[in-house]
Amino acid sequence: QRPLPGQRCFRKKRNAAKRRQHQSEISRNLERNYSIALKMNEFYKNKVMLAPMAGVTDLAFRTICKECGADLVVSEMISSRGLHYKDKKTAALLKTNQTEAPLIVQLFGNDPEIMAESAKTLEGMGVSYLDINMGCPAPKIVKNGDGCALMQNEILAGKIAETVVQAVSVPVSVKFRAGWD
Repeated sequence: QRPLPGQRCFRKKRNAAKRRQHQSEISRNLERNYSIALKMNEFYKNKVMLAPMAGVTDLAFRTICKECGADLVVSEMISSRGLHYKDKKTAALLKTNQTEAPLIVQLFGNDPEIMAESAKTLEGMGVSYLDINMGCPAPKIVKNGDGCALMQNEILAGKIAETVVQAVSVPVSVKFRAGWD
């Protein structure tokens, strides 16, 4: 059955209106993301940064690196579940001092809600910047679906990044690898 000429025209107009609405939403998101990218560029510009290293970048090491000229220091990987369940070992990894500011904390996990809750907790503790770890290849991290295992589930990885960014006002970045294997 052929639609009546008026119905077809109405559909075209409705679809055109939806397209315009979608395009304006995309434009707003691009402007917001561009603004964030510019702020991140200024944040990192001409900075010497200590990379996060599990088992290495504890408070003492970060303090020494700051004293030796590092502009930015990053914590060891912090488990979002460890924060959620108030694990003592996780709390020990979060020990900090005034000289570290601005402090960047690297967070890992695979549950968007727990990641967002942990990000809020860290923001409340005065963290300046969050880095989501989606690149750690350590077997004990990957077997739980954390770290680079998230690269096999793009939808979950996107949901984690989205919920964390929406939960906090501090800048958020994601560390990932060029490929899963």
